[in-house]
Amino acid sequence: MNRRAWIILGMLLVLEPCRAQGQDVPLLFRQANPPQGAIWLDSLDLSKAVQGWGQTQAGKSVEGKPISIAGTKFIHGIGTHALGGLTVQLDACAERFVGWVGVDDETNKQGSVVFQVWLDGRKAYESPVMRGGQKPLAASVELRGVRRMTLMVLDAGDGGESDHADWAGVFLRLLPGAKARPQVVAFDDPTPPPPPPPQKPGQWPGAFRKTAPGEPFTGKYLLFLPSDYSFDPKRTWPMLVFLHGAGERGPNLDMAKVHGPPMLAERDENFRKNCPMIVLTPQTPPDADWQTPLMQEFTIALIGEICGKYRVDRDRISVTGLSMGGTGTWAMAMKYPERFAAISPICARALEPATVATKLKSVAVHTYVGSDDGDFTTGTAQMVQALKAGGCKVEETVVKGAGHGVWADIYPQPSFYKWLIEQRRPGRPSVAGSTTRPAGRSG
Repeated sequence: MNRRAWIILGMLLVLEPCRAQGQDVPLLFRQANPPQGAIWLDSLDLSKAVQGWGQTQAGKSVEGKPISIAGTKFIHGIGTHALGGLTVQLDACAERFVGWVGVDDETNKQGSVVFQVWLDGRKAYESPVMRGGQKPLAASVELRGVRRMTLMVLDAGDGGESDHADWAGVFLRLLPGAKARPQVVAFDDPTPPPPPPPQKPGQWPGAFRKTAPGEPFTGKYLLFLPSDYSFDPKRTWPMLVFLHGAGERGPNLDMAKVHGPPMLAERDENFRKNCPMIVLTPQTPPDADWQTPLMQEFTIALIGEICGKYRVDRDRISVTGLSMGGTGTWAMAMKYPERFAAISPICARALEPATVATKLKSVAVHTYVGSDDGDFTTGTAQMVQALKAGGCKVEETVVKGAGHGVWADIYPQPSFYKWLIEQRRPGRPSVAGSTTRPAGRSG
């Protein structure tokens, strides 16, 4: 395919997307071999792609079937699910992204998604809402000089049910002689972050970009400021870092409000009036957990950011989490024990019990778990036993007859927060102006 043919193809795909949607897909996009000078996008390592359900598939739908949109079959493409994202480092090695988009036929004409292409933080392409059963829509984007491209699939604002999205027959036209090669990197959400949370009571969304160490990463979070936060500009407040469970992962930040303190901050007026702490809720991407270096580095950097911008008592920062977040609480405290006064893992698994007493010698611990919660019960018991054997400060609450989910009864209790605010990093005297207001009724 010569350069003139490439230019004509690009013009057709850019200028006539609506017409292209109603036409047959050319064989060029449905054949086994890529056009000369191009590579199929699904030939890259897709392991760092993220999405709201399932796993990103190369050359298949998200359910692992041949890619099919309104009856048109594609040998190559990427099967994903809203909300999803894929970031490709280009370093100016490509000149055009070309392909087709649509909802896979495996949904039986269900689902609705929007496709976006972002280039170096700028949105360069957005499809109309694509619904199950509609014919595929052509997409073509100029890439000359672009260093980073991110493909995103959104849920069209109506939830993610049946949102099986296909980037079908997509390829990259490479620049002749380019030394760099396209490479999938950790997903970096390019959408503009919300404004910084205001300095006033309430729960606010935020975004923070970690630049080092490792790869840059922009993560989302919620920040709750107590009802009295604005009254005394000299007062500092204890802060609770809440780590959510596996079901509350991103990229939809509203998912972080499903359980725990952020849920209470959203729904419970008593909690909003009486919670005695700042509450910081970071959110993981869909494919990450709290034990990954990326999320640990992001969370500790975010804590530093919040401490620098809000009136946080740095000697009374504690961590809690449920299920995946409970195990993550162990992980965060064991990696950064000098940063925390106390931790309270809820329904957590065991994590390196042989070393926990050595690492958490100076951190107060209160665990919660149901008596009938399988590995979470036995894992918590292992950690408590190891801490006690090492002479550490540890309290335990085992809820008799309860399984997974005891957090629903724990987090609304004022006594939970009262214990946390009473803890302080060892050797740190009380600072004038820091609040010691007892926890009021919160549910």
